[in-house]
Parts: sequence; C-alpha cells; structure tokens
Amino acid sequence: MMASAEMQAYLAQLRDEERRVGVRNKVLWGGLGAGLLVLLLILWGVYRATVGAYAVIDELEVRQHPVDQGRLDIHFRVLSPGKVHCRRVSGGVQTDVIDHFDEAATVDRPWSWTYRPGKPIELTLWYRGGLLRRTYRASFPTTDRADVVILTDTTGSMSPYLDELKRKCAEFSAQLTRQAIEHRFALLGFGDTAEGPWLDRHDFTADVGQFAAAVENVKRFDGGDFPESALDALEEALRLPYDDGALRRFYLVTDAEYHEPTRSGLSAEQIAARLGEQEVMLRVFSKREYEADYARLLGETGKFQEIEHFGQVLSEGRLLGD
Repeated sequence: MMASAEMQAYLAQLRDEERRVGVRNKVLWGGLGAGLLVLLLILWGVYRATVGAYAVIDELEVRQHPVDQGRLDIHFRVLSPGKVHCRRVSGGVQTDVIDHFDEAATVDRPWSWTYRPGKPIELTLWYRGGLLRRTYRASFPTTDRADVVILTDTTGSMSPYLDELKRKCAEFSAQLTRQAIEHRFALLGFGDTAEGPWLDRHDFTADVGQFAAAVENVKRFDGGDFPESALDALEEALRLPYDDGALRRFYLVTDAEYHEPTRSGLSAEQIAARLGEQEVMLRVFSKREYEADYARLLGETGKFQEIEHFGQVLSEGRLLGD
C-alpha cells in the first residue's frame, strides 16, 4: 500500500535532517581532530624546548680527585644530542655550567672550581633518560687543613730565593689563615748527596714564627756538580708525619737539575708514583730549561713555574687547585 503524501513528505524531511546532522558531525570531528593536532604540536614543541632539549646520557660516574678536592672527574656516554646542565654549590657560592652535545660521544671531563675549604661541594646534573628528565645529586666533602712542605735547594746560587722565602713566609701563612685553612709548615733544605751532609730537615710546625726561624737558620750546602738531590729530598719529604685528614702540598724550589736515581735507587717516575699514592700536589719552581725534566714528577695535578715566580705565589697564598 502506498504511503500517503504527508508520510512521504515527513520521511523526506527526516532524511534531510539526517544528512545535515552527518555533515555537522563531520565538521565537528574534523575541527576536533585539527585542534588535537595543533595541541599535540604545541605540546611537542614545549617538550622539545624543555625536557627534550636535554641530552640522553648513560654510564654516569662522578669521582672527586683525591689530591685536588675541587676537581670532580665526570664520565658519561651521550646517546642522543642535547644539553647537560651542571650546578655546583660550595659555601653558598653557586656555579652553573651548561654543555651542548651535537652527537653521540663518550665524555671524560675534569671540572675544577674554587671551593670553600671545609664546606662540601654539592653537585647536581640534569639530563634525559629516555623521554623523562633525570636528576643526579651528590655531595663531596672537603678539608680545611693543610700540611705544606717547602723543599729548597740551599746551595750558593739559591741565596736570592731563600731571602724571598724569609720575607714572604709570614705573608703566605696570613693568606692561608684568611682562607680559613688551618696549616702546618715543614722545611727541607738540600744540596748534593755526593758531597757528604746534604739535608737539613725541620718537621711540621703550626707556628709561623718557628718556621721563619728555621728558614733563617737553614743549613747551606755545597753543590758539587751542577745537578742537585731534589729527588732524594722528595723521598725524604714523603716520610714526614702527616695529618691524615689534611691536604698535602709540596713546593720544590731549585735552580738546578736533579740526580737520578736516588740513593735508594728510585727513578723520577717512581717518586712521581709515590707522590700520587700519598695524595701530594707538587709545585716545582725552577728554570724554564728544566721544565721537561721536572714534568716527569708532576702527575695530573702538579704544576711547573719559573723560579722567579716563587715569591709571587707565596704572596698570593694559592694553595688550592688552580
């Protein structure tokens, strides 16, 4: 039976309404999809500018150097390019370093800073692990005590530098006190082991007046041939009674080469190894022409300077790592 005209008109109206709803829904879903896409792009851009800007790293290790307490040896492997943010705080002083890596790499880096003796070094590293930002935190202690050994050649040509030490030892002590470093001094005057008596040893004292008197009265030795016995003096200095919790700093002052081996048969490399084992930082003041010879003794943390700079270094009171 045929539907009435009214029924057919009604059905046609329903079909038109269904088509309009379908079109409207398509527009709405299309707009929603576009909006979600824009939102995702915005979120991705924010992620790339924040968390995604960090490098993905692995195998992170941080070690405090046993001789130079302000130096942290940092190792990690960069898996994906980006930045690594390092923050170091010591004694209320904050330092930030941000490194950018453009490609995968293995990083072994010594990072050294000035620090407040006796105050811990607080280290924070920010990087990325997978899709998330990671944070590494560690604290490294420092000491505010130091044992300082002056090893000085006392043969005839050394008079100007001995006079400099006499004038500057009190100033050196005062500078260390200003840095809140408790300190003791020891003095070893040396000459040539082949010439008979060759060593004048003065053990540690915290009394700078007593140390100045030792410098004033240190024995003068004959040099014999030109090289002197700096290696033997270093070997003797390693036998001094050290404070286990103190920094150990040796200042070797001589205008001559050294005899090798020592009387006990040790080479320069063996003396250098013993300095490292006992956590000694060595600073050598000598003539530039001997720099290559003394470089064999310096290890990772030691330093060579021309002998004319000895007095200036005492005046500055630079004891911590440069």
